Amino acid sequence: MSPLTGQSGRAPLNAAGVSIPRIGLGTFNIPPDEVGALVRRAVEVGYRHIDTAMRYDNEPGVGQGVRDSSLPRGEVFVTTKFPHTLAGARDAVDAAWASIRALDLDYVDLLLMHWPNGEVPVEETFGALAPLIADGVVRALGLSNAPAALVRRALTVTPLATIQVEHHPYLPQDTLRELATAEGLTLTAYAPFAEGRVFADPVLTAIGAKHGKSAGQVTLRWLLSKPRTVVIPKTAKPERLAANLDVLDFDLDPGDVQRIDVLGASRQRFFDPPWQSYAWDER
Repeated sequence: MSPLTGQSGRAPLNAAGVSIPRIGLGTFNIPPDEVGALVRRAVEVGYRHIDTAMRYDNEPGVGQGVRDSSLPRGEVFVTTKFPHTLAGARDAVDAAWASIRALDLDYVDLLLMHWPNGEVPVEETFGALAPLIADGVVRALGLSNAPAALVRRALTVTPLATIQVEHHPYLPQDTLRELATAEGLTLTAYAPFAEGRVFADPVLTAIGAKHGKSAGQVTLRWLLSKPRTVVIPKTAKPERLAANLDVLDFDLDPGDVQRIDVLGASRQRFFDPPWQSYAWDER
């Protein structure tokens, strides 16, 4: 049985009608010839959520890894993303179908626009994608790397399941969390380890020592202690997969949480590409 089975293992049912497993595997920069075996191993040790993207160039391998696992398709939640350069109505639909074919899993659980496009109204993009939900080839839609104002605009066209953003102890996402709570969405935290910075952080390391956990496990537990939050840590090392799941058997003390919260004052961001066309939320 998966260690994530049960109430603690899934985020609440969101406004789009899906429940997302709270700990997923991120596959950014996992080579196409390695990702299949990694995904299969991840499913074997208990992962029920895999995150990929068209731009990762590894969708076929992700799909192969899911198919090679012993689980029925319906027990593995698969997220993929299409790039901002394909935000036009026709392009977005074509991109969705390209990902569906590449994954070869019959349907996609969650389809996200990877980055906003400042030249194409978000209403156009999501208005074009909404019929895919009725067709059953996409179960839910969402946005990645979008500020709250843009999410609100998309919500006028279709329900969304999640907002996926960079989120770790050095980058709070209070504005988006408040929006997610108010609208019944989930907040998905990518890069939760802050590109490896958390592992050498003295505060996180000290808290981990107190609980018999690593700084990375403390970070994941801190994120999961927040309401309606999903995490998708990335690892290319099969031996580290289980450690990222082993975070639900301890609780952080209020003092621990306060010390971690203070780290967010620095607001360090590690993903801010030149094509990001909207101002980030300030909190």
